[in-house]
Amino acid sequence: DFSAHVSYHFISHPDGTDGNARIAGSLRHFGIPIFQSATSTIIALICPMFQPSYIIRSFGTLVISVMILGALHALFVLPVFLSLMF
Repeated sequence: DFSAHVSYHFISHPDGTDGNARIAGSLRHFGIPIFQSATSTIIALICPMFQPSYIIRSFGTLVISVMILGALHALFVLPVFLSLMF
C-alpha cells in the first residue's frame, strides 16, 4: 500500500521534471506519513505480542514484518528504482 502511494504521486507529478525531482516530491509528501503509520502500527502490536497465545503472536509477527518490509520498500528501494528508470 505504501508503494502504491509513492508510485502514484511519482507518475502524476507534472511533466517536465527529471526523475530525481519527482521522487523527491513524492517522498516529501508521503515519506513522513509512511514512517508514522508504520511506526504506530508496530507500537500498537507490541503489547499483544507478549500474550501466551500462539495465534496472537504469529499474527503480530506477520503484521510487523509486513509493515517493516513495506515501509523499507516504499521509502528506500522503490525511490532508487524509479529515479534510475525515469
